[in-house]
Amino acid sequence: MKAKKTPQLSTAKQRELGAELRRIRTRAGYLATDMSRILGWPASTISRLESGLRNYQAGDIATTSPERKQLHRNSTTW
Repeated sequence: MKAKKTPQLSTAKQRELGAELRRIRTRAGYLATDMSRILGWPASTISRLESGLRNYQAGDIATTSPERKQLHRNSTTW
């Protein structure tokens, strides 16, 4: 018999980071679906990160590709 999976609870730190990621994304003029395409992640992962319901690693947030660098540039020109 499989054990029931308990839902992941968000922490204040995760919610704060998620809110900041959402602010950066919207200031850059991107939709969550754009981020999904740019990062190559499922839309559900973007949603869970932004709502604080997903654990993250520093590498998850790092920007390395040209499109990710463009996102960063766009988000800092406000």
